[in-house]
Amino acid sequence: MENEFQKDELENSLRRAFVDKKAKIIIVDGQTLRSRFLRESISLGLEKGLISQGEPIDEDEILGKGAGQYYALTYELTKRGREYFGII
Repeated sequence: MENEFQKDELENSLRRAFVDKKAKIIIVDGQTLRSRFLRESISLGLEKGLISQGEPIDEDEILGKGAGQYYALTYELTKRGREYFGII
């Protein structure tokens, strides 16, 4: 299959975000989810229990129903993920 990503490449993208860049959460919106690499990185992190889905961000909740145009998902490291990446 074309554009197959190696698991270590996918895992390294999570390491770059959470360890190297010290991100507390990553925010993924519809535009970002067009990236197959990012989708697969998130899927791998969820499957391995390294990350969990946090609270969604819905602009409608801030601006009122029908006024928002933005919806995004958040992901954060789990305890297992922090241990795996050597953060704790």
